[in-house]
Amino acid sequence: MAVMLARGNCSVLDIVQCDAELFYYHLTLYYSTAFKLPINLSPEGVYHMKNLIFALALIISGNVLAADSQYQLGVNGLACPFCVYGLEKQLSKLPGVKQIETNVKQGEVRLLVKEGAVLTEPFAREAVEKSGFSLRSFKKLNAGQ
Repeated sequence: MAVMLARGNCSVLDIVQCDAELFYYHLTLYYSTAFKLPINLSPEGVYHMKNLIFALALIISGNVLAADSQYQLGVNGLACPFCVYGLEKQLSKLPGVKQIETNVKQGEVRLLVKEGAVLTEPFAREAVEKSGFSLRSFKKLNAGQ
């Protein structure tokens, strides 16, 4: 959906073709009318809008780059929900573990680990063995797997 902006007749899809000053002017004007905000369209107001957009872009890019890590563990011996409970209880004690998903049929566990935390195979093996199972495989997953 292309939204026609007030000055210069540029659409949001074609905004790349407009110069930067005109883009910020359009964006300021669009958001001030769309959200009924009292935004100043003077050069000073457009300057503040530029700073706001730049700050938001930094925040968004930081969140994209700061992704959590995922690990997949192959576990031998999983047979029932009680097995899963004991295993997940031990794995949740590992530093940085945010989320655990277990597939009993395939004997696989996916761990979501907080940004900056690293899960090593020896730690994972120890937690799995404490719960009474054996670690068959350990793999760090790439984003989107």
